[in-house]
Amino acid sequence: MLTRIQNFTHTLALSMMISCAVLMQFVTLGAEAQVKAARPKIAILVFSGVEVIDYAGPFEALTYARKDGASYFEIYIVAAKKETLKSAGGLKIIPDYDFGDAPTPDYLIVPGGNIGGPLNNDGVINWIKTISAKTRVTMSVCNGAYLLAKAGLLDNKKATTTASGAYSKGLANYGKNIDVLYDQRFVWSENIITTAGLSSGIDGALSLIEREISKGAAQDAALSMEYHWQPEVKFVRSRLAEMTFIATASMLKSKDFKGNVVKSGGDENQWEKVLRVTEVQGLDALMTKVLNSLKQEDGWASIVKKGNTLESQFVDKRGRS
Repeated sequence: MLTRIQNFTHTLALSMMISCAVLMQFVTLGAEAQVKAARPKIAILVFSGVEVIDYAGPFEALTYARKDGASYFEIYIVAAKKETLKSAGGLKIIPDYDFGDAPTPDYLIVPGGNIGGPLNNDGVINWIKTISAKTRVTMSVCNGAYLLAKAGLLDNKKATTTASGAYSKGLANYGKNIDVLYDQRFVWSENIITTAGLSSGIDGALSLIEREISKGAAQDAALSMEYHWQPEVKFVRSRLAEMTFIATASMLKSKDFKGNVVKSGGDENQWEKVLRVTEVQGLDALMTKVLNSLKQEDGWASIVKKGNTLESQFVDKRGRS
């Protein structure tokens, strides 16, 4: 009996060795085929004031995309001119190419940030439009969607963008019949991906990996980044109740006041924001500025000042009160 067990064990081990040999041969063939095939090219547009996470987040995710044991994409940075640029916050970028010498990409990523410059630059808008006519997929991050819209790429499509643009549906003003969605982290519409703000660009990039390679490749890329990817979860800022007084909250953090945010939290139905203001021109002046600001926000009505309290009736665009 003991001899039979030993023989069985030896046979099993031999079988495993044979299987491993076959598997190794398959991977080798895959690697050789990968060398012969050109890697798909991804161009990431940058400009002065571009938001760091808008381009760096997708860049990071896409570098982890692998197929047949090798990096799948060739990624490079493109700007209107090949000169050092400053991102939002001051981080410097040196583009790999300018519009004149950049290789034609298979995919284009258009981040957001301080988009006033590129939005009013016909050269940038025309380049986005021309290149996107040749790409498999064009993707925007955050308010980069406004650049796609101005290029006509979002006409008659569903799209999303940064929280303020999605909540107010202001993006719709930059194109024709744009269906602006406020409750999605990323939206596919034909060969266009638009993502919500900032970190949502990572989700869009992972979705691109899933579409172009496999779900497993996207999951592995997210794991390599230690990023908790939940494509089915619709966490976006534009869904939160904070959006009902976003301009007022921003005003209270402006240079007109000195203080700190003590608490900011809630969900889709309620939000509490506590600010400790340490320097202001009197409490009455502060209350008046808050009252006037709330009057400019959508949904607030019948605002009444009672001592140190403001009372109001509120119904937002989606019927929440």
